[in-house]
Amino acid sequence: MMLVGLGIIIRLATVLVNGFDQIKFDSNLIINFVIPPLIFEAMMRIDYKDFTRVKISVLLLSTLGVVITTIVVGLLLMYLVHLPFQLAFLFAALISPTDAAIVIKTFKILKVPRLLSTIVEMESSFNDATGIIIFTTVAGIVFGPVATITSGGIGDFISTGINDQTQINLDILHEIGQFLLVALGGVAIGLAIAIITNRLHSLMNNPFSEISLTITTVFGSAMVANAFGLSGLIAVASTGLYFGNVTMRKESSMSKEVRDTVSNFWEIAAFFANSLAFLFLGVTMNIISISQEIPLILLVFVVVLIARALFT
Repeated sequence: MMLVGLGIIIRLATVLVNGFDQIKFDSNLIINFVIPPLIFEAMMRIDYKDFTRVKISVLLLSTLGVVITTIVVGLLLMYLVHLPFQLAFLFAALISPTDAAIVIKTFKILKVPRLLSTIVEMESSFNDATGIIIFTTVAGIVFGPVATITSGGIGDFISTGINDQTQINLDILHEIGQFLLVALGGVAIGLAIAIITNRLHSLMNNPFSEISLTITTVFGSAMVANAFGLSGLIAVASTGLYFGNVTMRKESSMSKEVRDTVSNFWEIAAFFANSLAFLFLGVTMNIISISQEIPLILLVFVVVLIARALFT
């Protein structure tokens, strides 16, 4: 909260000094460079035995959970807030997947039970593919098959594309196939890179070299997956799970001295990444607009909680 507050102060100071808002950030920087270290650090600390106990729950929450939450949130926004179908379901598709950065940080602060933490942290890391597919599906329903999201962003896409005519264009089998491709492809890329780098770790015994290799592993898995149109965040989650349960536990791959150094490095890296995420949230927050819509924001917050609770 302190970092969010600091970000808000920086934004307000910029507006007061310059008379207008000069702070511009590309949200892709957060997705590509801040979120991956958070996911990797969280996944590398999850015990595989815990994962096997909760894998069904994680699978259901990251797939059906997101779908059902999107439907419930969309319907409630239509009937409680009276939003048009298009806006209601596009917003529902954006808000339903849980945010990995917020979840991981919150659960660390609250020190929740280990299994619950494992379930929610993994679900927030693996629901990336589901969120992408749901949003593109809803966009396809609303705008037809030619709709695309340009570099102008989702806001421009919504404001320029929405009209009074809703065209239903949905191929269930195609969407399921796309989901499997994005999700399983991300897992395959992540595991492949983790297996390759595991072999490289066995050839080294230097903390700095091995830390550099893990950095390459994290961002390399995300970049390769994204380049193939797959889920980079799922690739990072898979890499972290393999790294923590195989590479770090095999003495032949990593000595205890190196293991401790690497573990401490990623703990610090995750701390800085999380700090940047919250600072970004504060700096990009428009306090004036938010203050004018507090009742609506609170209502939407309650709606999302209700939708999540109905499935869980």
